[in-house]
Amino acid sequence: MGSQCPNGYVFESGVCYKECENGYTINDDGMCVLDCPFGWEDVDNTCLKPINSNYRNGTGFATKSECTKIAGECYSCGSLYYPVCYPGFSNVSCDICTPVCQDGTVTENRECKKVRKKSLSAVPSQLSYSMIFIILALLLLAIIIFIRVFQKGSITNEEIFDIEYGTPGKNDAFSIITREKSSMKKFYV
Repeated sequence: MGSQCPNGYVFESGVCYKECENGYTINDDGMCVLDCPFGWEDVDNTCLKPINSNYRNGTGFATKSECTKIAGECYSCGSLYYPVCYPGFSNVSCDICTPVCQDGTVTENRECKKVRKKSLSAVPSQLSYSMIFIILALLLLAIIIFIRVFQKGSITNEEIFDIEYGTPGKNDAFSIITREKSSMKKFYV
């Protein structure tokens, strides 16, 4: 299917869209949406944090010096001191750390809502051009049949077969159109 689109474009839902930059994937609406981090569940426009990805940050220390002696960097919450969360995690409560949502998302509980979307430019695919050609060919066939019925009052099945499959020089579409144009002149002259 990739051959239906020009270089730098991807085929999605019957249309060729410009490829998304790294870290983004095209969705059904033709928008580039942020990819979720590895291990996170991608649901609609949301990255769900892995289940059980939160961790307890200890029970707290009575003094800051006690906390820093054991954990290094600490912060106060209420009347106790807790170790700072590991890189890539932030506090949800005094003693619970949760994975940080990536840039381009907004944190809502266990979810990171995707907010950055980039619309893509679309170009018709080769499939689209083929469909347009088929529709135009069917429209032309209907016009030819209408003209024949208008002139004669009716048309036989054999004539329809000849129009559809054509007898070169007699009933192919080009010959019929040329003949119909010349016979229609009498109505407009």
